[in-house]
Amino acid sequence: MYQSQKYDPATDALDEAIKLRPNDFNAHYWRGLSSLRTGRFEEASRSLGKAAELRPSDFNANFWCGMSLLRAHKFLEAIPSFEKAREIKPQDKVSRVELFTCYLATQQFQKGARIFPFFVAALGGALTVVYVVGFALLLPFSLPIRTAAFPGLLFSIGWLALFFVGQSAFFLLFALFPPLGLNESAFSALMLAALPIIVVAATGFARQPWGATFQLPLRFGTWKIAAISLFLLCMLFLMSAAFSQVYVQITHKPLPLQYSIPLIRKALQTNPVIAWLAVPLVIPAVEEILFRGLFYGAFEKRWGIKGAILGSALVFACVHLQFAGFFYLFCVGVILAWARWRCGSLGLPIAIHGLNNAVALLALTFLPAT
Repeated sequence: MYQSQKYDPATDALDEAIKLRPNDFNAHYWRGLSSLRTGRFEEASRSLGKAAELRPSDFNANFWCGMSLLRAHKFLEAIPSFEKAREIKPQDKVSRVELFTCYLATQQFQKGARIFPFFVAALGGALTVVYVVGFALLLPFSLPIRTAAFPGLLFSIGWLALFFVGQSAFFLLFALFPPLGLNESAFSALMLAALPIIVVAATGFARQPWGATFQLPLRFGTWKIAAISLFLLCMLFLMSAAFSQVYVQITHKPLPLQYSIPLIRKALQTNPVIAWLAVPLVIPAVEEILFRGLFYGAFEKRWGIKGAILGSALVFACVHLQFAGFFYLFCVGVILAWARWRCGSLGLPIAIHGLNNAVALLALTFLPAT
């Protein structure tokens, strides 16, 4: 019946066969394939899993069990089946690709890199070349003193894009080194991509007609401005906490976490030094340079102060790609942009941003995971 593509009758017949012979490999195997063909992936995974249990060395049982779990979007559960299939047939290309997909879907990038090390190295190398070329193209517009009164929007987008390309390139290269874990690789790549931007901001942006914001020593404004900024940030904390409680009470579900929270938590567990260097120090510096420095100036040229505050906050929230925390990030961006406007420097925004991130790290360190 299976060969005639009559999958439902085949399933019924195989169920009867399994009742008579519960440990029959072929009955479980073909029953699993019949369920897979009809889109019943959960059933297929159970039958094929039983077949693989009865005959662990069978490549097809392990492979198709993994495929049924993959089709059910159970990537983590599919990994052992594909790993076993690859152990049985190391040269099978399809199982390698599917296992690579599952590793990527479950953020096990280093295991994925070990499957296709040449591909990962080539992609990382290509992105590194793009990063170096982009950096070389932007330097002539960043270091020599120019006449423009504001940074250009394309200029700002170029530096932001370069930052993301650098992160991706260095992360792929770091992923090839087993001593560095996923979280260490991610934050190390971020810091390495950020440092050249910080140096150019201090040496090049600061010399431009629009560069007073970047000039050292950074200014922090009056105590009144700092106090108002911190008060607004505290109020935002309280509002966010209250909203979280209301959400939990109404939905009886925990508030969705920002995708970066698990990454930061794991980094604190594996290498707290890198986490504390990156999150409250390097990230605030480079993000304030990009958003409250470049984008703020580009929007101010077109829309004035209000447009600069709202526009830079919107870009800041959008770039983080975090739906769960979008409104919170937008409000943080507004507070930081207001502080930048009032003190005329990136000093206070960097300090507030760093404080916000440091509080988050302390909470992840000392408060329960829930």
